[in-house]
Amino acid sequence: MNRAFVKDFAKLSMLRLGLAVTPFLAVWGLFKLQEIFGILRYLDPIARYVLLAALGVVVFDAVRARKGPSSSRARFRTLFGSRTISIAIASSTAALCLLVLLINWSSGGTQDVSAIGGVLPYSDATGYFEGAERLVYDGHLTQWTERRPLNAAFLAARLILTGNNFFGALVLQALLAAIALLLATRALLQTHGKTAAIWFFVFSFAFISCCLHRTLSEPLGISLGLIAFALLWSGVANRSLAQYAIGTLVLSLALLARAGAMFALPASVLFAIFFFSESRRKQLLAALVTVAAVGAAWFINQTIIRLYGTTDGALLSNFSYTIYGLSQGGTSWAQGLIDFPQLVGADDAKIASFLYQKAIESILAKPYLLAWGLTKSFALGLATFPAHVIRLLADGSDGGSYWRPIHVALLSLLAIPALGFGAFKLARIPRSTLNRFDVFLLVQLLAFIASIPFFYLDGGIRLTAATFPLIAAAMAFVLAALTPSNLLSDTATVSRKIGITAISVAATVVLLSVLAPRINRSLESTPAIIAKQCGSGEEALQIRIGDGSAHLNILSDLGRASIAPNIRQTDFAVSEVNEGKQEWRSLSAPATILLAFDAKSQSLRQIVGPLGFADGSSRWASLCATPLRGQIFTHRITSP
Repeated sequence: MNRAFVKDFAKLSMLRLGLAVTPFLAVWGLFKLQEIFGILRYLDPIARYVLLAALGVVVFDAVRARKGPSSSRARFRTLFGSRTISIAIASSTAALCLLVLLINWSSGGTQDVSAIGGVLPYSDATGYFEGAERLVYDGHLTQWTERRPLNAAFLAARLILTGNNFFGALVLQALLAAIALLLATRALLQTHGKTAAIWFFVFSFAFISCCLHRTLSEPLGISLGLIAFALLWSGVANRSLAQYAIGTLVLSLALLARAGAMFALPASVLFAIFFFSESRRKQLLAALVTVAAVGAAWFINQTIIRLYGTTDGALLSNFSYTIYGLSQGGTSWAQGLIDFPQLVGADDAKIASFLYQKAIESILAKPYLLAWGLTKSFALGLATFPAHVIRLLADGSDGGSYWRPIHVALLSLLAIPALGFGAFKLARIPRSTLNRFDVFLLVQLLAFIASIPFFYLDGGIRLTAATFPLIAAAMAFVLAALTPSNLLSDTATVSRKIGITAISVAATVVLLSVLAPRINRSLESTPAIIAKQCGSGEEALQIRIGDGSAHLNILSDLGRASIAPNIRQTDFAVSEVNEGKQEWRSLSAPATILLAFDAKSQSLRQIVGPLGFADGSSRWASLCATPLRGQIFTHRITSP
């Protein structure tokens, strides 16, 4: 073998290894600096800095393009090669997503309403965590998590893979999001070039970065949505019905994991019918295959419910609250519980059945109320969505964390004129020149707009998780119109590797969600309930504790900056909209807060106790605790 070839190959391998490792070393370095100086609070929100970096790159490219062709770019690609550059981009994306977690776990969190102290699940996030913990413990979902079983099942699978390590499960969630973001961005890069891909990355990452540290359904929704986008985009680019149909299946799974703009599914079917229209037979096949793909996604969800569900839950039961509110003239989703307080505490399936019945009765009796409700919800949703996008980019907030009006105002001054001018330029393009990608996005945008009155006011922009990549692509097209493009998108295709990888990742998520809890039950025996004698007024708890458990150590004085689970009391952040904020803030330090599944009651417990009682190796522990009647904490442990 040629010695020069071996030497060059060794150099190239070392270069690729260095580029792959460097982003993670940078994150590790920031972690060490956080321990000493507490600097990570200044990187929040990280999406803002990604936006500024992207703006710098785009402006630099635009200036360079005006100066004419340059050989520097060619030399750069010759020196590094496309595969080497891809490795650097992939590792940087993964490092960015891990940095999101580290920022939220540092300095006491970001006052996120769904993650107390940046860590502990709260409100709906608690419900998903409880469902996953119970699925790990005895192989059954809670009836509440049957409304979106895929999210709870996938969280349970990640807990199983990490040995019930809560922090490890979130790391896996971040890595999945990184892979999905990379696949979707590369698909767009291959058809529309660097500028559009950069803006798509920025918008999608902004959404990802505000929810990765939560156990809510948004992280899985956006991850599957990005995978679906990569497959749908590949199907359109390559004119592949197979890729497009699988993309429709994954999009359906994303919408079942995080319900939102459900009209995206019939829009996907309709586009397939008209796009794959070489013959009547091909149109019929496109219709059948895409409808079957949607049905397959529902079958997967029903399979999870049949394997692990109860008889008290119902898939997407929360939509009953929405349709009842619309039938009453566009009131809030909680109107059903206000009108029928006897439903509070009832089973999801019974509530859903009752509210659907009442909604139908109201629609038949007073159809004008439904019309008014839809009109009002549509107008309010359409009016607030742009502001929510700006808030997401300016302060990394989807409504669950704090945002500053001044930041929103400053970004609005820059973004709104740019988006408006870009949209104006696109609107001037003759319809005859619209390519297949333009038509696909237009169809999906119309579907999103039509869906707004049915979901948006119930939770704002976070409910768009599954279809947000389509919105991000549209916004990327608008901004990319401000700069010259050097790629004819109508003739471009997407690499088969992207489609194969996307299918493999989606299949892994589904298989883990469906099979991991069942395999775990066959390998792990349910821990025996230990009879423990407790004092008067105390209750025996049997819980899993250890370093990987969902806990925070609140310290009155810490000699270094806060990094979860060790948080200084002065850094302990609780959202202003948290209804139990006074109880959280009145906590006296030092103390440990633990969110754990109790094997005896088979429910989640919010426990406060002596500092460090939840530390150490992962283990089941039988403890005596005093029941509390507060709004937040259920038990207090006086001695470990």
